[in-house]
Amino acid sequence: MDTSNGKHQFHLFHQLPRDVKICILVLAADSSMMRTLPFVSKHLNELCLSDGFWQGVLELLVKNEPFLWRRGLSLFCQQNASSPAEIVRQAHKEMHQPGYFDMYQRTRSLFLQFSSPAFPMPAKDTVYFLDPDGPQHQPIIVMNGKPAYIPLCPSRDERLLRFITNGKYLTLRWGQTHFDDFDKPRFLVFYDISPHTPPCLMKIVSFTIAIGGDSAHVYMAPICHVKIQNIKTEPNQKYQIADFLCLAGQGIVSTQLREAHARRLEHQAASCSLQ
Repeated sequence: MDTSNGKHQFHLFHQLPRDVKICILVLAADSSMMRTLPFVSKHLNELCLSDGFWQGVLELLVKNEPFLWRRGLSLFCQQNASSPAEIVRQAHKEMHQPGYFDMYQRTRSLFLQFSSPAFPMPAKDTVYFLDPDGPQHQPIIVMNGKPAYIPLCPSRDERLLRFITNGKYLTLRWGQTHFDDFDKPRFLVFYDISPHTPPCLMKIVSFTIAIGGDSAHVYMAPICHVKIQNIKTEPNQKYQIADFLCLAGQGIVSTQLREAHARRLEHQAASCSLQ
């Protein structure tokens, strides 16, 4: 690497075999570098448009984000393969051998984008199970749709409790179970579950304020793992909002998500018109 003129110049890159260059670019595919690399030179642009590059990108995505890409590719083919490379090759064959960039676009079109309140995962040890699609013995929230019991402490989880109880935590009766509105389900995203666990979309089922008001028992149904694209704090909100991607095809869950997202947009539009 030559830095004599104040700029980094990798003279050896052009001498590398084509396959090695593609492997290097694939490793940079999930970084901000990919927004500029195709415009550096015609040679890099040609590599970034090649089938070999997009095949490598798909294999990396299947490995790193199986909850999106492995399950997404499984909608196009019967999966008997185990490794990311075998999964991509099998999907490529059963999709009648399109270009790998076309495979990427077709799979990416299955993802839905939503926004939801986001909170750090509380009481982690109470909701850890094994994910059948994840690494073996990796702690993760189980995706079986059954409610997970999550104890909350007001002094530690005040913002989460206020959201779950619609800001009425201090006025609710102790010991009484409150069920969330079935026709207007509410969702939230838990993140920071563990270093190797993706964020999880949860649906609020019910909650009970314990006698004495020093804790709350909350039941939530795990819906699916998601990929957070952005977390922000909106004005006048005491919690964060996450923009995230999830896989379509979850039946009534997708419908409920769309309806919840549409209601949120309508509420935002109404709030803006009043200001």
